[in-house]
Amino acid sequence: MRMWKPALAMLLGLVLCIVAFRPVSQPAAGDSSAAKVGGLQFENVSLDVFLSETKQLPDGVRHVVWPEYAVPYDLRSNRRDWELVQNLCRERDITLTLGTQSRPGDGDAWRNIALTLDPGGVRGEHTKVHTVHFFDDGSPGNAALPVGTRHGKIGTPVCFDCDYEGVVRRMTASGAEMFIVPIMDSEPWTARQHDQHADLFRIRAAENGRWMFVCASSGISQVIDPHGHVHQRLDALKQGPLVGTIRPETKLTFYTRFGWLTPWCVLGVVATCWMVLLLPRRRGGRLVCRKIILAAHDPFHIAKHLNEAVDQVRRG
Repeated sequence: MRMWKPALAMLLGLVLCIVAFRPVSQPAAGDSSAAKVGGLQFENVSLDVFLSETKQLPDGVRHVVWPEYAVPYDLRSNRRDWELVQNLCRERDITLTLGTQSRPGDGDAWRNIALTLDPGGVRGEHTKVHTVHFFDDGSPGNAALPVGTRHGKIGTPVCFDCDYEGVVRRMTASGAEMFIVPIMDSEPWTARQHDQHADLFRIRAAENGRWMFVCASSGISQVIDPHGHVHQRLDALKQGPLVGTIRPETKLTFYTRFGWLTPWCVLGVVATCWMVLLLPRRRGGRLVCRKIILAAHDPFHIAKHLNEAVDQVRRG
């Protein structure tokens, strides 16, 4: 019977989280700070397809995204293709973020990058920090900085960067106000694999309180609000454009400021309890510490152990 109190507390906490993290409303039509973004979900197509599809995007699109490996070579080293992409930005008056490569020097080393440019030229680039294991994915980078654009400071992590929490959090802490993410989720993946990977971007958006536009090669492309809710999406294995609106956010969440503190807090409590057990104390206090240590090591019965610890404190 004593179990109903912790269970009720957990239920109330869950309800509060649902209320506090309800979907964020779409940016208003007249919001001058918002940016209308168009992403092209295509895999293994030529540059000409991306150029043609970009020209067919609706009027008002201010930022365009092509997926990771959209241009699977060093775009800037190919004079013809580089001029075509620059002319596209000038003709459409857009900012473009695309997945391509950078091959400095004559060696075999290369980097997998998200390159951002606009009618004025290159705005910046981000080298993929977390390259995929057991895959020729280029040399990893170590910087995680936003790119300054006409629409604000934008984070451009590349795909697998968002499977880890650090890159997006570091970009946000460095001033990123929203995120444009080119990714490659390949066609042979199952529907479940596409869905599971898509959820990671929702987590990153909620952790840092930022709008996120994810452009995938074969899905799932999606527009995510700062609470992790999906507003638009283009399902896996479909080809075509996805258009949505995102806006800059500047407030830093607790998670962005302090990171993943839960394991360190648990470790600190358990270490303190172990120290108490080694000191000559009252038997009741030592029993309480044992229950807390059991709770830390047995999360499936944490309510039971903590309830017994509270009862021990009441009995003195």
